[in-house]
Amino acid sequence: MATQKEVAEHLDVGERHIRKLLTDSIIPGSKANKGLDIDLCRNAYINYLRNLSKQPEQAALPPDQIDIKLEQAGLVKQQRITQTLKNEILEGRSIPVEIVSDVLGKILVQVGGILSALPLIIKRKFPEIDKRVTDLIYAEVAKHQNEAANLDQYIDQAIEDVISEAEAKI
Repeated sequence: MATQKEVAEHLDVGERHIRKLLTDSIIPGSKANKGLDIDLCRNAYINYLRNLSKQPEQAALPPDQIDIKLEQAGLVKQQRITQTLKNEILEGRSIPVEIVSDVLGKILVQVGGILSALPLIIKRKFPEIDKRVTDLIYAEVAKHQNEAANLDQYIDQAIEDVISEAEAKI
């Protein structure tokens, strides 16, 4: 069993593209949070690419003409997708990733401020504490602030995990 990242690397595509393929049910999702079957994903992706190549090509028309029915169908499909996304956002079932990242970033800044104040609060409540102990507290707080500052690196993985868990429930 593989993660979305591993499947993306195996198929030489981006993780976002894998999520879209999963959402569109082009490749099979994970079963009971065990991960994705890389062989099934590869076969499904190959079949998907074959079907794409079988579709009538736009190049058959002269360059100054377009297939109106094909364009209208594409436009209607895109409008349906856009409206579905808007409805999910308005109903609170979906939040754009950028907003989630911004919110988490602001929370991390607040946590950093709380951690920064911690040694001073301890020193005020217990003035008899030895300087060695307060230096240790400062060092530990700084270490954990640095860890918290790097949490943004894990946001994409956390989002993928949440998506996988949601798909497993469906």
